[in-house]
Parts: sequence; C-alpha cells; structure tokens
Amino acid sequence: MIDRAIEIKLQLETLKLRHISLNLYWPTESEWNELHNIRELLSEFEMATTELSGQTYPTIAHVRVIFLSLLSYLNAQNGSEYL
Repeated sequence: MIDRAIEIKLQLETLKLRHISLNLYWPTESEWNELHNIRELLSEFEMATTELSGQTYPTIAHVRVIFLSLLSYLNAQNGSEYL
C-alpha cells in the first residue's frame, strides 16, 4: 500500500487539487519522507520473509543468517533518519 501511494503520488496530487476537502488528510512533505523511509525498512523484512518462505524446510542455520542480516541492517540504520 505504501509502495502504491508513493508510485501514484502525482496522480493523487491532481486528485487533491480537484477535491479541496482532501487537503485535510493530505500528508505533509515530511510525512511523505517518512513513508519512503518506512518502505525502505519494510523492504528488508520483505526480502527476508521471501527468502525464508521460498524454502520447503527452512533450517535454523538459514534463519540465523537471515536474522543476523536484518540485525546488521538495523544496527547500520541506528541513529539515522530511518529509525
């Protein structure tokens, strides 16, 4: 849903111009930036989920690698604007 909103932002802005009442609910530029950051964060979890879901029998060793990869990503983002 976040991906789609970001993809069609221009079309949504056109819709907002036609329907002034949408201004009350329209995200600010900083909220749009937050959506971009959230999308980036969630994409890491999506890749991990897809990787684990693709295996018939995920082993604990594989789960550990994925978990450590996510942990490394989160630690790298710690203190940045993403978290």
